Amino acid sequence: MSVTSDIIIGPDGRPDAASSGRVAVAVGGIIDAHHHFWDLANNHYPWLQEQLITAHFGDYAAIRRSYLAPDLRADLGQVNLAASVHIEAHWRGGTAPEGETAWLTGHARDHGLPSVMMGAADLAAPDLDQVLAAHQAFPGFRGIRVMAMGRGAPEGAALYRDPQFQRGMAAMVAQDLCVDLQAPPITHVAVADLAAQFPKARIAITHCGLPLDRSAEGLERWRDGMSRLAEAPNVVVKLSGLAMTDWHWTCDSLAPLVQHLRTAFGPRRLMFGSNFPVDGLFSDYPTLLAGYVAALGPLPEADLRAIFHDTAKGFYRIDTPQPPKSKTP
Repeated sequence: MSVTSDIIIGPDGRPDAASSGRVAVAVGGIIDAHHHFWDLANNHYPWLQEQLITAHFGDYAAIRRSYLAPDLRADLGQVNLAASVHIEAHWRGGTAPEGETAWLTGHARDHGLPSVMMGAADLAAPDLDQVLAAHQAFPGFRGIRVMAMGRGAPEGAALYRDPQFQRGMAAMVAQDLCVDLQAPPITHVAVADLAAQFPKARIAITHCGLPLDRSAEGLERWRDGMSRLAEAPNVVVKLSGLAMTDWHWTCDSLAPLVQHLRTAFGPRRLMFGSNFPVDGLFSDYPTLLAGYVAALGPLPEADLRAIFHDTAKGFYRIDTPQPPKSKTP
């Protein structure tokens, strides 16, 4: 019996609480490849503490509070978290981003999370080498998350084609650092070209390639772009962020997108990320995890282990104990 065969879908189209608990046990120790922490009492995050931004995740007043390792652990419920990857959270509006890595290192020492960190840097900036060196003073640092949209010119596809940005990519490759790319459909071709230009780059596409346009034409554009990206063997994709692009998600609404990615990339190039606390605006953690499992459809245990543990472990070079085999409910 597969993990998915025992999931009961409730009247809201999502796994019921009992099923979510069973899935959490069955999947075993996971690696959350995309989450955030912030300490509003001691650090500065303009988008959380000052003027609200207009974002595709809507009203985020509920997460304008400190969110730290104990909060994530409380949200996990029955989910067994083996390790986690912290993604930069717009610390100080991009000023002195190595400070976030330093703070997270101390937080991990005190609380055991995060396991590794993806920091911030402007890959097109002339001081990139100095910023990367400052980040690399901390052993948990693994690379840079790039936000392509809302940054001013160049942005989107133009950013990924910019010669200065590409010099930054060359530096990332030379230092064997990971790159998480924000890549909505308007950037997919440019990112595919970037991956081909830098075949040794270690590229992760965040939030399933941001399928924000759910019209038939928008989804077709997204599918074509993700299929194009799948041709690049050095690109992996995070099963993350779908809740913030589909606020009233159901297993049925997730399934066509998740299954397209499963077919295009294969389980060993997919990795789960909760995007908490942002996706916590739209789901509790165990239900979100079970929703992705249900949307994936029946898979061998080894494929589930890849998506929920092994891909992230390898991509981010995370040291974790050998996980126990999952228990099929």
